Amino acid sequence: MEAMGKAMMERFVTITLDFIKMNFPEWSRNQTDDVLTVFVRTMITFSQEHGIRQEIGIQKLIAYKILFHYDIPLSPQLASILTKADMTEESKLEYFLRQFEDLSPLIKLTLEDVLDKWP
Repeated sequence: MEAMGKAMMERFVTITLDFIKMNFPEWSRNQTDDVLTVFVRTMITFSQEHGIRQEIGIQKLIAYKILFHYDIPLSPQLASILTKADMTEESKLEYFLRQFEDLSPLIKLTLEDVLDKWP
């Protein structure tokens, strides 16, 4: 994406805005096109800084940001996944996604919860 011309960049931003609106209508409904455009441009820069340069990879990071609300800057653990030199972009993104999916089914238990259900 670094070497891409201004026209190609604008095309990608436009395509990505459509991608967001189609796949995340509730999230994007209350935001203006200007706000969404800034978000997309910020995520393009973020992606490039972390070694993700393919358009599909950038769109995946955008989708993960919307779905999982990860912090930017990333924690060292998450940043290390995206910057691994020995993995393909696709593998990095798959591993990155698993970090969020693996945590989602966890239920916080307290001692009181356990004792309430104790026979």
